[in-house]
Amino acid sequence: MLTAKIKWAIVVGTLACCALLVQAQQPRGFKLPPMNFAENPDYYPNSALRRSVQGRVLLDFTISRRNRIDDVTIVESEPQTIFESAAKRALSDVKFKVPDNWEDSGGSKHHFTLSFVFKIYPCPTTPCFDVQPHANADDFFIITGMTKN
Repeated sequence: MLTAKIKWAIVVGTLACCALLVQAQQPRGFKLPPMNFAENPDYYPNSALRRSVQGRVLLDFTISRRNRIDDVTIVESEPQTIFESAAKRALSDVKFKVPDNWEDSGGSKHHFTLSFVFKIYPCPTTPCFDVQPHANADDFFIITGMTKN
């Protein structure tokens, strides 16, 4: 015979499990709006370029109805700290085109992710370490640094 506490735990556990299944089956709801981005050679940090460091940064953010980027947070950075400010600076130059009903539809509360990949050409290592965008990002940009040969 089950006690009341055990019955309650089974019910709560079952509800939590079902809620997770429903959440996993729901579509994300918002896609990253169309965007324009013109790469600037100054995005690649000179110190990283001099030391032949490549990496990537995953940023999380929201987009206001006026196309302003808000609530920027660093989700992941490899290697840590080297490319973070450059990725934020590049994100601030991305121009999004949000629909007129963006605010009313809840778009401005939705969080998006962009992966900024910092690569040097030609590749500075043998064999070449090919930095890849984050698989879980909504989209990505590759920021290139050119070495002088």
